[in-house]
Amino acid sequence: MMMFRFSIFTILTFLYLSHLPANEFPLISTESDPDAFIQNSVNVLNGDYCESSTDLVIAGPDALVLQRFYSTKNPVTGNQVGGWRMLPERFLVMGKDPAGKSCTVGEEQLEWVSAFTGERSGGILPYCGWKSMNGTMNDPLKIDGLNDALGMVNTYAEEINGQTNHQNNLLHCKDDACLLTLGDGTQRIYQKTAQLPSLILGEELTPWMAAQVIEPQCFHLTQEILPSGNQIFFSYDAEGHLLSVEMKNRSETKVLSWIRFTYDFQAAGCQVHIETSDGKTLTYHLVLEQRRYQLKRVEGSHAIPVSYEYAASLVKKTLPEGRFIEIEYEQEKVKSLKGPDAISGKSIIVYSFSYGKDYTS
Repeated sequence: MMMFRFSIFTILTFLYLSHLPANEFPLISTESDPDAFIQNSVNVLNGDYCESSTDLVIAGPDALVLQRFYSTKNPVTGNQVGGWRMLPERFLVMGKDPAGKSCTVGEEQLEWVSAFTGERSGGILPYCGWKSMNGTMNDPLKIDGLNDALGMVNTYAEEINGQTNHQNNLLHCKDDACLLTLGDGTQRIYQKTAQLPSLILGEELTPWMAAQVIEPQCFHLTQEILPSGNQIFFSYDAEGHLLSVEMKNRSETKVLSWIRFTYDFQAAGCQVHIETSDGKTLTYHLVLEQRRYQLKRVEGSHAIPVSYEYAASLVKKTLPEGRFIEIEYEQEKVKSLKGPDAISGKSIIVYSFSYGKDYTS
């Protein structure tokens, strides 16, 4: 039954997206739908290479999880070169609609505003709605799946319901703070900041988010209240890089778990060192290439070491014991995935892909 529903959804999605004009690539959140991936990496809906990796899990009443996500395309614009991002829900950008859409209700003048923020599933979601020109917001911003989030998948890992449907998310903003309420009851509190960082592990997306609106306002996630009542606190250094993620109980009297970050920026790149409350360590090695930081290697006390190679997009992932994945592209879509032959260890095609107007095979 599950595969039947997925097949119907896939067919309808292909037919729908095939009628979109070529220059109107939809803003998408395809990482939310793992069933659309081959080998957990190729998105059959658009031919992008995507990857999700869980580097740390700190056990507790609510697990504290550190994941990173890769996509070939920029998840804000749907084109341009993508990259790695970590905790994409850290950032929120809000501003006026570029079209200057406005209206008058009674004596109140309203303007259309848009906001962009990440989800724990890895995608970037758009919110929109009316805001008074004096700065007040009578109604929350919502996700308009039909007009602003074409191709968005509303559910991931579970049957769709009120808790997993992103369209039930509500974004309230007032003065220097924003409150995002998710369908499962999670609340995220954002505080206004003068500027967001734009260097590493998803920070690069913030200029793209700001470019989608006029007079952008930037916000940092500072607190997340989980359905259990436990709370997660986020702190940042003077440049806006994440310093710590700390989970406390409902009354904030006890620290349940934490993750701390330190940064070593050098002329040739950056190392991000991570330690956790349960004694784990992790290091991200990033190399500065053509004014862009690329994640080259990940290693840690409880992680399988992995290294990456790029030619604009990710082209090779190398694991221990001779294992690897090579990604070959054609016209910016994945043409094949290659791996080691079981006997010779040489590179052979494991999966190949061809694309038509209404299908992927």
